[in-house]
Amino acid sequence: MKILKNDIPPLLENKNVIFLFSFFLCLFLSHCSTLKRAPREKPQHILSDSKKVLDQYYYLSKQKQSIKAQGKIRIQDGRRKYAFDFLMAANHPSSLRLEAEHSLGGTLAIIVTNPSQFIYYDLTKNTLYRGTNTLPILPYYFPYHFTKEELVGCLTLQFPLPRKIKDAHLEFNNQDNTYLLTFSNKNKFWKVSLDPHHFFTLDLEIRNSQNKAELEISYYQFKKIGKNKFLPQLIKLHSPLEGTQAEISFSEIETPPHLSPNFFKLSVPTPAPLF
Repeated sequence: MKILKNDIPPLLENKNVIFLFSFFLCLFLSHCSTLKRAPREKPQHILSDSKKVLDQYYYLSKQKQSIKAQGKIRIQDGRRKYAFDFLMAANHPSSLRLEAEHSLGGTLAIIVTNPSQFIYYDLTKNTLYRGTNTLPILPYYFPYHFTKEELVGCLTLQFPLPRKIKDAHLEFNNQDNTYLLTFSNKNKFWKVSLDPHHFFTLDLEIRNSQNKAELEISYYQFKKIGKNKFLPQLIKLHSPLEGTQAEISFSEIETPPHLSPNFFKLSVPTPAPLF
């Protein structure tokens, strides 16, 4: 497997930022198309208490997990289509390094997050964005403000669900053999579909106070990586407000015991404008 780079390569001469836009869009905007999942068996005991289901999810989502992966991102924005490669390393819950690469070679952009900050470096413009929690450039492309934990969780099947919720309702879908959980939190409405045996996420939707979808995520092709631990090999995201479709597919996944904090640091050449 290709090793993630610790240093920034020479700046690309190609200034066409459409690939940079594609990078952000395909990470955060995609269409949840109707893919079929493998059938799952009905559990012997079906839970009827939403608190018990949430407790299972919270317990599993707290487990530390490190991964290294590579794959391809495909995006369709109206009539335009793009595809490019990426390299990723993650330490749950908040450390991530993701490098988007042109299919012909060369790094386009790098995102690094760790417990204290995030860094986004646009190599096509030699521009650096830095912050402590949410990505400040993200609202230009996507209406949902990802925190570091949500971004890592989105890509590793451990999306953090809020602890303080209201109006929780639980159903069991006998057709798909899944739990369907709905609740509200801070004027947002959540709908989460969970595997009934291992309680990992199948589908997630967040709507705003106007009942407009801000974020939709669907996971497919799950790979078991340990006891009660799974990773998706295909992720689809959807931004209904933007009308953009994307697909993130993993071609290789490794699960090291723990990645060094040095993976989640970035040395940026100067001068690079800071935002």
